[in-house]
Amino acid sequence: MSCAPANLDRPSLTDVNLENLFVAMSKGGDSKADGRTMNQQVAEQWLTKAQVIDKTISQADVSNAFKKTGKSAVNFTDFVKILSDLAGSKKADLHGIKEKLLKVPAP
Repeated sequence: MSCAPANLDRPSLTDVNLENLFVAMSKGGDSKADGRTMNQQVAEQWLTKAQVIDKTISQADVSNAFKKTGKSAVNFTDFVKILSDLAGSKKADLHGIKEKLLKVPAP
């Protein structure tokens, strides 16, 4: 019996589900949107619905994190980096943030 090593580069189920929800949220019912990028307004709406924007993480914090990317809309990789930066700077749990986002139903 062969014991192949686990693929450590494989994304977690949470990240796969989050990416699928990112695509749905990015489209947000807009037939012209392709789901590959999300603008700041949509991200803030999602973070607000998920109760990530609260007393610890503010809308201004999200705005500043977006400004650091230098982009008006971000792809999923950049979005996760924004979440990671917010979690780090605000001493919040990144996994907890992702779990909250996953609880928001797709549009």
